[in-house]
Amino acid sequence: MFSLSRLVKRALVLIPLGFVILIFLWSHGSKENGAVLKRENVRHSEPVDTVNSISDLSRRPNRQKTGFHSPAQIAIHPETLPQKHDELTLSKLKNKTLLFWDWNWNPLESKFYDLMEVRHCPVKACKLTKDRSLVKQADVVFFLNGQSTPKTGPTYRHPSQRWVWVEGESPCHSRRLDKSWDGLFNWTMVYRADADVLLPYTEIAKRDTPIKKDYLSVTKSKRKLVAWMVSNCKTPSRRMDFVKELQKYIEVDIYGACGPLKCQRSGSWGWDTTCLDLLARDYKFYLAFENSISLDYVTEKFYKTVNIDIVAVTRGNTDYTRAGIRPEWHINTDDFNSPKELAEYLHMLDKNPEKYVKYLEWKNEYRQLPDRAFCHLCERLHFQKEPPKSYSWDELNAFFWKDHCLPPTDI
Repeated sequence: MFSLSRLVKRALVLIPLGFVILIFLWSHGSKENGAVLKRENVRHSEPVDTVNSISDLSRRPNRQKTGFHSPAQIAIHPETLPQKHDELTLSKLKNKTLLFWDWNWNPLESKFYDLMEVRHCPVKACKLTKDRSLVKQADVVFFLNGQSTPKTGPTYRHPSQRWVWVEGESPCHSRRLDKSWDGLFNWTMVYRADADVLLPYTEIAKRDTPIKKDYLSVTKSKRKLVAWMVSNCKTPSRRMDFVKELQKYIEVDIYGACGPLKCQRSGSWGWDTTCLDLLARDYKFYLAFENSISLDYVTEKFYKTVNIDIVAVTRGNTDYTRAGIRPEWHINTDDFNSPKELAEYLHMLDKNPEKYVKYLEWKNEYRQLPDRAFCHLCERLHFQKEPPKSYSWDELNAFFWKDHCLPPTDI
């Protein structure tokens, strides 16, 4: 009886004490998850709790190494993205907020705030905004490389919020990431096929209904061979040196700041409609030469030729198939031992219209459209459950900068 009495007394003391401890722990956790953080403490990645130092980041258990260098096969995007979800499911989705923190992006041929509608995204429940006051409710925050540092970034970060590193330039022209970003980014968004979010300059889409253009008749109306429109003469790819050598063996008309010819511009981002009409009407070949030789770096220099009657001669990317660009869609300088050999091939095609039009006929089935990266991203946010991850500075440096600005080997 004596021992039983003592046990009862202890229980009467310990049980209320246990409730007090539980209430304290619950309230402490709630405050921590909703706290406004100081800038120097915005050091966590979804969905872990707030941490207060870089050393904490390097030891946290959710850190994952990434296989950045594994190649990805990029499929040709159909005219409309496949409808994978029923209307009832889509109607119940709540908007995800996508905040552009320092990325002053204006999509080509679209309105920014109506992008999901304009691009005919099958999953439209995403709101794009540049309003920084919405950072607390943002599901994704985009940071354009080199524009911000953690000290100028958000003072608040929800544990489930994804931070995305964005870059559109090649590593040759891109500022290296500040080391203070170590461990803060969850996704990469760039033109690279192995990025977390693929952001191509535009897309090549298969037509719903093929057209039947008579390219042989088009070819016979052309009177000139090679054109190049360029404003940046001195580049890491040394494209001007290549063209000067090429001009020894074939005539190349150069428009813009690097040549004697001019074309009145009537567009932006290189999509000058007046100049594109000139190319399509008069020339057989266009030099789509990039300013850098870097993996997957394909810009409007190639894509602007897709919808016009001209054959692109490409130089820059080491493997265009990774960007979904098939060998029969362009003439790659990489396939020739010298500018002289390339010139000889272009002369041969000029004299053989039937062979030349083979490089144009694919346009009956495909066309260029604005990219739908945000369509894919929105669907991914709603329907794909992914394990948490974040990237160290070393990982991002190895992925994008280290050994990715290649010197030319054909000059």
